[in-house]
Amino acid sequence: MTYGLSDKIRSRIRPQDDWNLRRCPHRVNPRRSSTRSPYLQLLRRTAADRAAFKEASIPLKGIEMGNLLRTSLLILLLAEATTLPAQQAGAPVTIRAAQVINGRGGVQRNVVVTVRGSKIERVAAAAGKVSYDLGSMTLLPGFIDTHVHIGWHFDTNDRWVDGGEAPDQAALYGAENAYVTLMAGFTTVQSVGAPSDKPLRDAIARGVLPGPRILTSLDQMADARLTPQQLREYVRKKKSEGADLIKIFASLSIREGGTPTLSQEQLDAACGEARVQGLRAMIHAQSAESMIRAARARCTAVEHGVLATEEALTVLAQNGVWFDPNIGLNFPNYFEYKPRFVGLGNYTEESRW
Repeated sequence: MTYGLSDKIRSRIRPQDDWNLRRCPHRVNPRRSSTRSPYLQLLRRTAADRAAFKEASIPLKGIEMGNLLRTSLLILLLAEATTLPAQQAGAPVTIRAAQVINGRGGVQRNVVVTVRGSKIERVAAAAGKVSYDLGSMTLLPGFIDTHVHIGWHFDTNDRWVDGGEAPDQAALYGAENAYVTLMAGFTTVQSVGAPSDKPLRDAIARGVLPGPRILTSLDQMADARLTPQQLREYVRKKKSEGADLIKIFASLSIREGGTPTLSQEQLDAACGEARVQGLRAMIHAQSAESMIRAARARCTAVEHGVLATEEALTVLAQNGVWFDPNIGLNFPNYFEYKPRFVGLGNYTEESRW
């Protein structure tokens, strides 16, 4: 079952699309469905239709969970990500549910959740009149995905698009991905990152497009030739452009052994300047050495780390650096497709992955 989509839309999505949506919502290929995507259809509707959809899309209704919760329903409390009209933002909304999964490892029963604007104010025992009574349903806060590329997509020929596309088409795909991601239950995502993330982020924040709250790096710094001073300037530039964080490549691909690409001095400069500017620094690091350098630079987080060692993980912990591993995604992917793609580009036998 596709989370959050109406029966009408759900019936138009083939089983393989449904699985892709649940597994990786921001990479689903809507062109594989039997009809055009629901979001592109939405863009063609009249203003009145869009306003009606906007109100109806506040997902305060049950979503079947299949094998996980056959007898209960999941309700997504979309707080900041929902497109509530501005005039309603100051008024509290109260929601009663039979069960609330509070996100802290507990389940509370027969309670009322009070939401004001973008904040969940309190969860208390049920009493009095409420805005929404969900009966026997279960209420759950929206999910957060810390690493997405909200604009990535396939074209009409089922090929991944990496530039060269008309801006209007790219914008439509980004808006479509945002809608699908929200309907999959993700109310905040961190997109790392592309310049096109900014107008999409801002449109969602204004309430004119349905989608999750987006935090974006606006770019990915992959130029290993930059000096420490140039890296500091890069961080300041991204800050002035409105970036929410900095994304830096500190190693090659795992297909190339994850060799470090930035020196300790370079990472010290980049992550140090990010702290000065009040920005988080996310580091793409595949090898143990690149992870250790990022940790010693006290960067905020290390992504991937497929070739991590016990030493690298220990140094991360000692320096208070977050680790966002993707081992369960990368290894099966490369093992599965290696026979098909080995010999193309940097996909070599020596890479081992």
